[in-house]
Amino acid sequence: MNELKQNQEVAYLLNGDMLLHQTETQDGVSYALFDCLTRQKTESGLILWNDMLENPIHPMMACARDCITKEIGLELRSVHKVSVMMLEPFRESGIHARSLWKPDTLPQNDIRFINSNYETLFYLPNGSYIQIDFPKESRIQQCVFLDPYHTNIGQNTFHICEFAERMEQLGATFQPEPELLTRQGAWQIGKDHVLSMEATETGVSYTLFDRHLQIVTSGQMNTTSHSMQEAREAILDGYNLNYRVLKPVPFEQIPTQMVQPTQEELRPASPARYKKQDMER
Repeated sequence: MNELKQNQEVAYLLNGDMLLHQTETQDGVSYALFDCLTRQKTESGLILWNDMLENPIHPMMACARDCITKEIGLELRSVHKVSVMMLEPFRESGIHARSLWKPDTLPQNDIRFINSNYETLFYLPNGSYIQIDFPKESRIQQCVFLDPYHTNIGQNTFHICEFAERMEQLGATFQPEPELLTRQGAWQIGKDHVLSMEATETGVSYTLFDRHLQIVTSGQMNTTSHSMQEAREAILDGYNLNYRVLKPVPFEQIPTQMVQPTQEELRPASPARYKKQDMER
């Protein structure tokens, strides 16, 4: 017997103060919008498959999100893809009840980010990217789940409290990488590469440069099921660059200018002093 395809389920943090919960159904994509302050549901509905046919945005959930925000008249200033576990404190979302009675329907390896007081800030789907904002620059790094208290961020392994303390010491803040709301993007990859990408009617075109802005390779990903960031991840993975530090670069400056590489490095400390905290929490 063929295994049934699992319907997609995603959550987005919109404009920093709303959580949008989307679930694929037989008829389309159902949604519920929650106020982060009051934790109350403010909107809900269903976007039918036919409603999405004329929308130029290709990835299904991004297309549905665009239809939803237009339907409710919400202007997007920022979008962050987060874990559906962010919705657990929101009673009407049903996530808490599922965590008790149907835990196998929820992700088991999403990554928790906290502050130094062990207060949860957000959850990220495993393999997603985090944006770290230093006083003078921003960088983007991939995060990989290890266990509930440890994650790989780029090429370094951190205890989640250690990472929070390290960021505070550096005067840095961190957040899920914002979704691209444009059709173009460019990033410096480590110290030696630059990647530029542009959405097309059939997928994404890309060019990978070396540090001297000589073209290493270029091509077209003929897929409409990936967001720009998902396509970027696939390209970087193909060239073993997915654990490098990413720095956003203005698309208009490529290939005429390359941002200089950062010198600041994140170095994890000894994990021993965090073991007692894990046992207590």
